Amino acid sequence: MRRSATFLPITLLVFAFTLIVIFSHHGVIHAEDDHGDYRFTSTNLVIGSGSIPGVIDTSDIMFDVDYFSFSARRGIKYTFVLDEITVDNANISIVNSIARGNESSPDQELTFLLGRKLFLG
Repeated sequence: MRRSATFLPITLLVFAFTLIVIFSHHGVIHAEDDHGDYRFTSTNLVIGSGSIPGVIDTSDIMFDVDYFSFSARRGIKYTFVLDEITVDNANISIVNSIARGNESSPDQELTFLLGRKLFLG
């Protein structure tokens, strides 16, 4: 009887601690990832459709990566603008799907203007 009386406060303490842990994260809301994180799950872009909004997925431990895909036509120059309004140190790069790497043509360039990154290619 004496031994079970000792375990009751310990059991109640563990139960209370478990409830605190469960409900302490109740107020944290994570945004669902809005764009594909890999090449094979990339979000398709319609060229000329305007801007594409994005949400930073804060549930990822390291950083949020988003892949977009589009069909490019030879001889046409494309401009991509990355506005760094609510995020710092964002990166943009064009990946050539045929070469499976970061292949650059001689006419591609990356320009930085007042919190915006422009990629011409």
